[in-house]
Amino acid sequence: MDYTVFRLFDREPINDAEVPLDVHVFARAYGAAWRALHLCEPVGPHFIECLGLTIDFGSRAGDRH
Repeated sequence: MDYTVFRLFDREPINDAEVPLDVHVFARAYGAAWRALHLCEPVGPHFIECLGLTIDFGSRAGDRH
């Protein structure tokens, strides 16, 4: 699953050195939960306001921004 994590407040991508491992674990778990609930791949930006994050899954499966 490809995704990019952005800071919500300025929409700047967070590079891998800045992203703690738990953010990647969360993004993968979020994607898995989305697939289980909706029976499709997550697409586009998903805003997680309480964490100040956006997880962008791209415009279709396999895209990466």
